[in-house]
This record gives sequence, structure tokens and C-alpha cells, in this order.
Amino acid sequence: MLASNIDMLTKALYFQQRRECTNLELAPVNFEQMIETINPGLKGFFNSMPEAIIPKERSAYSISEAKKSIVGLCYLIASLRNKFVNQHKLEVGLYLRASGATWEAIDTMSSLGYSACAKTVDIYQKKIQKEHSAKIGNYFLEYNNFHVYNIDDYHSIHENRRPDTVSTSTANHFTTWVAKLIIECPSVPLVSNGKLQGRIVSNNSNNFDPIELLTIHSYADNIEERKEERSIKGLQLLGFKKQNLHSVQDYVTLYMRTLPALRSSFPQQIEPFLSILGPLHVSLNSREQNSHEMAGQKSKTKLLKNLDEHAKTLIQIFLKYENNSVKEGKPDQVEDMNIIEGNKEIGLKMVLHFNMGLFINDPLYKHDNGEKKVNWKITRILQELKRAEKMNIKWAVLYLGTKLDRERKDVIENINYILKKIQEKGLDTGILLENSASTNCFGSSLADLMDILNSIDQELRYRNKNKTKKRIAICWDTQHYWAAGQGKSVHEYHNTLEMYGHEIMLAHTNNNPQEAIFGRGMDKHAHILDPTATLTQDVFKAIMKHKE
Repeated sequence: MLASNIDMLTKALYFQQRRECTNLELAPVNFEQMIETINPGLKGFFNSMPEAIIPKERSAYSISEAKKSIVGLCYLIASLRNKFVNQHKLEVGLYLRASGATWEAIDTMSSLGYSACAKTVDIYQKKIQKEHSAKIGNYFLEYNNFHVYNIDDYHSIHENRRPDTVSTSTANHFTTWVAKLIIECPSVPLVSNGKLQGRIVSNNSNNFDPIELLTIHSYADNIEERKEERSIKGLQLLGFKKQNLHSVQDYVTLYMRTLPALRSSFPQQIEPFLSILGPLHVSLNSREQNSHEMAGQKSKTKLLKNLDEHAKTLIQIFLKYENNSVKEGKPDQVEDMNIIEGNKEIGLKMVLHFNMGLFINDPLYKHDNGEKKVNWKITRILQELKRAEKMNIKWAVLYLGTKLDRERKDVIENINYILKKIQEKGLDTGILLENSASTNCFGSSLADLMDILNSIDQELRYRNKNKTKKRIAICWDTQHYWAAGQGKSVHEYHNTLEMYGHEIMLAHTNNNPQEAIFGRGMDKHAHILDPTATLTQDVFKAIMKHKE
């Protein structure tokens, strides 16, 4: 009986692979339906295997997961009876190849019966590549409908982390090209007589509110209704390539290359604006979406409006480096110029946040072959200050770094050195010391930051003799305050503002998500109107009402 069932199973899977040319079916329920449809004599066969293999004492979840393994076992059994039923082995081989396995490793898995041999996998991979273009062409012939074309960045950080002085992990980036089928809409020619169709792309740039178009509104009521459209079901992968997409300019350049007809219709005057389009978009989106979610709560909406009046033209930026390496890369001067030119039109007040890793807790000097040199982080900080000056940025936020195996005197010496260089070069950009989320870092309390300010050269601290213009001050992050074990009551915020408000030049008004436990140093932010977050609205009202 078993031999007869295995013979029927093998023939069914051979038919599925070689005659129907369909993909693997790995879902247990669908697999059972497939083999029973091909050969009704297999009815009940698949269900008998879990009953024979899986102990009944296991939980329902364990049984469900084990059934998935039994599907793979069925493919392996069939491949032992007929070597041409090898689709499952080919897919395993492709996975091994994509994971970086050597030919020898794949051949070892093949000898164990789990994979096709390396040569067969290589031939299969080349066949897939060769047939891909034809497959895509046939797809669009079959589905003669409107498609939404999208280019996006996909990145994976699921790998061993290798922390160094400037990063905690590395990520693999590649660009994906996908098309989403819109069933209700027939196809529309994108290009006719060498020109873009006006129905799709309009050059009318005068009849819209630019801020409104940059804002993504909250469509929460429509999410369930449009669930099918938002899913990846029916998404057609057109291709992918190892490539980084880190800015709006990167996306625009790639779209131009993919769809040359767009070049003649793309307003050249907006190109300089692209580099700050992304951050502005995120800022507007954050305020707009959360205001919709809290529309029925008048006090919160009023708070948001008050914040908006203070911060609607304020944006914080990071500076880019070529090859995305803060330590080794050269400053991205093209990106800097894009920001400068783009901001001439909209006049945002920009605040610089020094790149992560640029801490000031190392000794100022290091000795290299007997030569005394300023450490690279301080050199980079001064370089970013010069770049910020060209962008008319008045303040730059600095993170002090860990106290572990570090000396406080080095922090003071580094700050004095930076301020002295600012003074010597006549830079208008000042320094804001941000409070840390962890008590293992310098500046975890405003009292500690104040002590640092009082410890530096007081002549460097101010720009004038009357001490009315500061060269260095404090940036207060409300979430960091909570994470470092402060601010459980509104009273503490009032006291902090009364004691240190005259030194706080910038407030990062962030709420604290529920998962960030009080005093544990967890640097995780939530929106100030998040109803599940920890800090009450009274905290933010206190900040907004404070006289300074």
C-alpha cells in the first residue's frame, strides 16, 4: 500500500513540475489539495503521514509546523524514486547558493539527498536569468491593465554585527523594481509620439499647494477597505540590483534612467530642492497623521498647533559623506550644495546633528609615529561645523559619549578646543550638548551638562563680553530625560525648566514608548500625541508655556 502511494505521489509531483510547470507548493493544506486533484487515489495519504510521524502529545502549533516539514519530505521521497522530480532540491540548492555556500558545500548536501548538485543548480540559475525577460513580457501581455511601477530600496541587517568606532552593523542594500496590478483600470500608454501622456504626468506646477502635496494625510478609515490594494499579493518583481538608494535624488536619478521619457517633463528648477524634500516630507507627515488620529481631543490638537507654530520651519539634518563612511569618506559637497540651493526657496531653519560616532570622550591628541595629532572625531566635527556655516545653520547638536574607560577631563579639553577653533575661524554656528539617555554616558542629567558648561573656559562659552550671546548651550531631549531615570512627574519638568531653562536653546520634545522602561537607558522615541506612550500632555504643555 505504501509503495503504491509513493508511486502515485511521485507521478503527481512529476506531472506538477514537468507537465504543468507550476511552482512548488509548500503550504500543507494546498499541497494536499494539489496531489489529490491530480490523482484522487492519494486522498487521505498526506493526512496519514503526520499521524504516523508526529506524536499526538505535541501542541497544535508544533503539529502545524511539523506538517510543513512533511511537505518537504514528500518532495524528497519523490525525488529518490524519480530523479527528474527535483524542483524542491533545486530550490534548496538556489537558497544555498544565494547564502554564499561553496560548490563543495552544495555537493555535500546533494550527496545527503537534500539538494541538487552544484552544477545542476548553476545551470538552473542561468536558465532562470535567461527566461526572466520573456516571463515579464508574457506577464504584461496576459495582464493588459494599468500597473503602478515602483523602485525602492531593500536592505537586510540580519547578519553578524561587527561594531567599530563609527557603526554597530553593516547592511546589504539592493534596489528592487516592482509592478503592482490595478485590476479595475485598463492600461494607458505612458508615452505617445515620444511624449508623456498628460493624463498621467502633468507639468502644471502652478495650481497646487506645495506644502499640502508634501503631506501624507491619514487614511485610517480606508485602510481596511483598501487592504487588498496595499498587500503584496499580485506584486510582480521585475528585477533587483545591488545598489544604495539613500536620498530623493538617488530615486529620481534611477527613475530617469529607467524611464527616459521623464527627463523632458521633469522641472529642472526643483532639483536643488530634492535633498531636503525627504526630511521635510517626514516632518510634515508626522504632524499631519498624528493630528488626524487625535482630532477629537481638543487639548492635544491645541498642543500640536502650538508646537507647529514653534517648529513648522525647523528641521534637523545629518550631513552626508561619499561612500557613507564618516571616518574614511569625503564630505559630499554636491549634497551640501543641493541643500543650500533648495533651502533658498523655502527658508527652513536647519539644525545640524553631528553624525553618530562623533563623540568627544576620547583624548584630544594621539601620537602616531612620534607625531602628535588631533583625534579624527574632533577633526570631523570641525569639518561639519564649516559645512554647517555655509548652510547658515546656527546650532549643531553634539552627543558626549560613554563614561566607561573615559576621562571627564578629555571631554572638557575637547569642548574647549572646538570652541577655540570656532572663535578663531569666526564661525556663527554654535554647539548644543544633548542630554544622554543612559547614565553610563556623560551628560545624562542637565545638572551634569551644566557642570560641564561651568567647567569649560568661560571666555570661550560666550560670543560677547556681556555674556548675552552663547557659543555653547544645551539641547534637552525629553525621552532621554525619562530613559536616564528622571521626569516621572510634571513637577520635575517644571523644576528643570526653572533651573536650566536659560541654557536650553533647543528641546527635542519626544514621548516615551511603553517598551522603554524608566531609567534603563533605552533610547526609543514616540510621537508626543501617541496615546499609548508614557509621558502625559502636561509635560509638553509645560515646555511650551515656559517663558524661556
